[in-house]
Amino acid sequence: DWSSDVCSSDLLVSAVTWWLLGRPRSPIGEIARAIRAHEFIPFVQPLVDAKSHEICGAEVLMRWKHPSVGIINPDLFIPQAEASGLIAPMTWQLMRSVAEQLEEYCGQFPKHFHLSFNISGACCKNNRLLGECRKFLAHTRDKNIQLVLEITERETLITDGSTIQLIEDISNMGVRLA
Repeated sequence: DWSSDVCSSDLLVSAVTWWLLGRPRSPIGEIARAIRAHEFIPFVQPLVDAKSHEICGAEVLMRWKHPSVGIINPDLFIPQAEASGLIAPMTWQLMRSVAEQLEEYCGQFPKHFHLSFNISGACCKNNRLLGECRKFLAHTRDKNIQLVLEITERETLITDGSTIQLIEDISNMGVRLA
């Protein structure tokens, strides 16, 4: 019977479509998808001078704004991103996003204002970090912003010759390391 063949093929197509689109993704696959969708957003935590009570800087914290779940706490995705090697692209994307958003606040920062980003040891494995710092500084030049990179302790920093040279080059650009 022709109608039963059509129904069977429709059912098969529907089942395959559901399986391909509706099945849960792996956490790493979901993080990679979120990077492509620019779902990692900056949350800025101000730093206040204890004596003057004025804002003297800020720490940029990464948050995941998932389209269906909402804000996801970093302790639920950062360890997986570090283990998979996706933490570096997430960090570069966050730095570029903040640099672009700072254009709007040109000249409004107090003298010696510092803006810090947490970076993983994985970010120091090649010279990409140097290039990303250059791009950030190009966006923030003449805005009274001191870039600070806080190297996290979660991942071991390999201190070979190339890493030491990278740190020296970054420091020579005027970027502070913590």
